Amino acid sequence: MARHRQPLRLDDASRDPRHHAGLAERTGLVPRSMLCVPMVKKNALLGVIQVINKLDGSCFTDGELRLVETLADHAAIAIENASLYREAQLAAITDDPDRPREHPALQPHAPELLARGGPLSLLVLDLDNFKAWWTARPPGRSQTIGFVGRLIARQLRPGDLAPASG
Repeated sequence: MARHRQPLRLDDASRDPRHHAGLAERTGLVPRSMLCVPMVKKNALLGVIQVINKLDGSCFTDGELRLVETLADHAAIAIENASLYREAQLAAITDDPDRPREHPALQPHAPELLARGGPLSLLVLDLDNFKAWWTARPPGRSQTIGFVGRLIARQLRPGDLAPASG
């Protein structure tokens, strides 16, 4: 199931040739009905949700399989978001002198900025849905960009840079 990343519903797992009996031997839990659903995000397997044996002894239904698939999708999103948050958190506290060279807006300025020594910060500003707003309301777009630019410019200190990047 994990190899092919396809959900699986088994009415009698103990009779399935893919079933490994080691679980029953170690735990005493004899699997009957079983659901196995991969948690996949961006083509990467993040884990598997396995549901074994209904309390009443009946088999799992296709509707219950769809429910576990929905839970697996939400879990994969949550795992990916937690991973991205952790990466951002680590990047924010890592003192890596090579980091500024990676952003294209800093490319021409990186050697000078790094030569100064001391702390260096990079602020990337992303205005949500700005491109759609930009094309829908042409008269106000210049004023909006000017307003945001003036807000940023007022915060700059001598030697600070505010390169624009598209």
